[in-house]
Amino acid sequence: MLERCDARAAAEQAEEIVDTQPLAAVDGDGQPGALSPVGYLRVDDHQRTSVPGLFAAGDVADGHSHQVATAVHEGATAAQAANHALYPARQRI
Repeated sequence: MLERCDARAAAEQAEEIVDTQPLAAVDGDGQPGALSPVGYLRVDDHQRTSVPGLFAAGDVADGHSHQVATAVHEGATAAQAANHALYPARQRI
């Protein structure tokens, strides 16, 4: 059975911004700068941030679109990049 919901309240909750500041305290050189001007984590085309070993995807990553399908793709890309960063070639999936 379907229940009624307040679409406006749900949309407002979905727009809540995640605090990325603690994650971007320093980059690989010990300098601040892993955040975009609006607070998203900057990533390269493999979803790597400037902090070694930190990957970002979805709503916290600086990108063009914050849609579910995009987040799923970014998550898969980040997982693949992490796999390559963590394991030797013979153990990679």
